[in-house]
Amino acid sequence: MHLDAAGLRQLDIYSFGILVWRVMLNGVVPWELLTKTDGEVGIVDTARSDLTVASLTKEEFDSLKKTGQSDMIYGLARRTLQNCSPGDVDLQIVCDVLCQTLHREPSLRAETFGSIISLLQNNSASSEKTQ
Repeated sequence: MHLDAAGLRQLDIYSFGILVWRVMLNGVVPWELLTKTDGEVGIVDTARSDLTVASLTKEEFDSLKKTGQSDMIYGLARRTLQNCSPGDVDLQIVCDVLCQTLHREPSLRAETFGSIISLLQNNSASSEKTQ
């Protein structure tokens, strides 16, 4: 498969979203927090030590991107972060970045890293005004 420059940029944008997600999970591989039961993807309950479930494999995670639901990965990222994110981080800003980067459809992702930087700067300025 050959990607043109725009396709490579969109792949980089998506990869950045996965990186942000992983950083927010303190290095945990995101799909290790996901499980599949009866065909439904869910989140592993890390608070229950008695629970033993099989995590998704990377291949199963990659196949989620091919489902018809463009916001499935973003929705799962948002739910895992609500359970695991560090308390000193503005979860809304992180979710805004993930929303702009993790769409299944590349045309719905941020067009450039400059637009992600602008989003962060705007959110940062808004946060400072409310404090």
